[in-house]
Amino acid sequence: MPSLTGIASYSSSSSILHHTMTELVSKAPKVASRACLTCRKRHVRCIPLQGSPKCEFCAHNNKDCEFIQSRRGGRRPRQSAGSIDTSQGSRGSQSSVPDLDVDTGSRSGPSSDIDSDTVIRSISPKLHSSLQQLVHVRTDGQSIDVSHDALLEHSETIRDLFVWYYTHFFPSHPIFLSMDHVLANILQYGDLVAALVASKTLLPALPFISSPVDVKIPFSLDGKDLVTVQSLYLYMIEAMLQAQIVIVSVTRDLLGQIIKNTPGLWNSPRLATVPKDVLQESYTNTILEVLYCDSMFTMFYNEVSVFPEAIFQGLAGMVASSSISIRQNAVSFVRKVVGKRMATWNSRKELMKLDVEYCDWKDKLDFSRPGSYELVDVLGNVDQTVLQAAIAIYSCCIYLHFPLSSLKTIPGSEMSCDGAEIYNDVESNIATTPDMILSTRRCVNAAVSICSLLTHITVADYSPILVCCSSSAMLTLARYYSAITSSSQVPEEEVRFVELEIGVLSKALEDTRNEWPISGKVLDTLLSILHNEYPTLYWKLFPAMTEVPELTDDALNMVMNFLGVNGAEQEAAGVIDITGEIND
Repeated sequence: MPSLTGIASYSSSSSILHHTMTELVSKAPKVASRACLTCRKRHVRCIPLQGSPKCEFCAHNNKDCEFIQSRRGGRRPRQSAGSIDTSQGSRGSQSSVPDLDVDTGSRSGPSSDIDSDTVIRSISPKLHSSLQQLVHVRTDGQSIDVSHDALLEHSETIRDLFVWYYTHFFPSHPIFLSMDHVLANILQYGDLVAALVASKTLLPALPFISSPVDVKIPFSLDGKDLVTVQSLYLYMIEAMLQAQIVIVSVTRDLLGQIIKNTPGLWNSPRLATVPKDVLQESYTNTILEVLYCDSMFTMFYNEVSVFPEAIFQGLAGMVASSSISIRQNAVSFVRKVVGKRMATWNSRKELMKLDVEYCDWKDKLDFSRPGSYELVDVLGNVDQTVLQAAIAIYSCCIYLHFPLSSLKTIPGSEMSCDGAEIYNDVESNIATTPDMILSTRRCVNAAVSICSLLTHITVADYSPILVCCSSSAMLTLARYYSAITSSSQVPEEEVRFVELEIGVLSKALEDTRNEWPISGKVLDTLLSILHNEYPTLYWKLFPAMTEVPELTDDALNMVMNFLGVNGAEQEAAGVIDITGEIND
């Protein structure tokens, strides 16, 4: 995926976060109703320049600014929501949505029990009208042509969907890239994405219009466009996966069926000039990206995957790209671990067997060793597929070892780790239990490794993962510190190491406070836990603190979601405001 610098910073105040998000929704840039020939050719937004006959792009780049005469009259009238043809498509009967007045500020949790109809009607009426057409999923596998005006309408819908998703759901599902990162891409390539979504030329899914029209798509595709579109298309899939049942006709089950039954991928006339190996690699990368998202979703939220393994087993020989195979192998390992943890563990031997596999991966991800994977090339570019594979592996290690680590329960909380009861044969004294020490070390080192990985890229793009990893490592180290300081069997060097690591992790959270407000909330919550449960450690590490930060449930619940702790999602449902505002 492309990696772009975030275009805005957020205040650490939760109220400012809410108002900023609301302002983004109300002030989201609109696609120009007409575009000059230069902007169309370059696929950029054509913005009129006040006091000049030229648009902004042509004026700033000293280009000729010419228009097609028929397009200078402005946008054609749009089809109203009430006039949508509900007779088209095999799912047309499902498009009827009761006309109810819904308070857009109503609160709901990030659980799978979200009322889809209610959620849809909490969106702006224009976006609601466009999303209603999603139920008209065409089943004939034929490409459809869309008019210029339809493209404007649907690229606005895509952009509005993202703004709405990040406003309402991202605060409680902080896994993927920041809104600024995604919007920067959507604004640049939104029309092209809308065209491919409507025509089903890349993946035959989620058409944003209910019937074909006779004007050709004003874009030409080449290999570079495909890579860009594939990435952007995935952003939309990721958002929908994370939101779960946001849109009534787009669920994870439907997405699984779409992927399994992909008609006419190579038959589109628009792709006739594109080399087949480029198409195959793009398609395979898309499938693996969806699998990666689904695996991370499964791991973080304890939701069983709906994608059968058989869908992906035939992909290995389709492409020669080593980075794609790296991610595929990483995701296969994640799925194996998730399956074992969700099932009943037969023995501790299974855990150790998976740990051996993890250690093999860890050696391959030690980028300083000969023969390891390469994260950064000679030009300094980060291989995003290797980066994703590494994050998945290290996150999987935390998921695997957390039940046996020193942090079986959260200090000052009633929450306990899912699966901890399977280790009844493990003694409670951490200083004399090698297994518990091993798992604690594994969790902490994996979290620190993720934080180290993210120093190679724009931190703001992955700040949610950085926050979760730093906080989980701090909590685990705090409990570990409490145990080893009460034992004479642990060397003093180990104690000093733990103190140093906690200090480094707290600084990482402090450094991201301005980029992502929840980072400051999480840090304050962790410091409050340290003060209440481990006062000696707290004052030793932070002697200059004049007041104790407040313990906030929403920040704690977010960390618990990441760690897969029992009850976290249910508790978070009443704490994290779905409107995007984080409660004080």
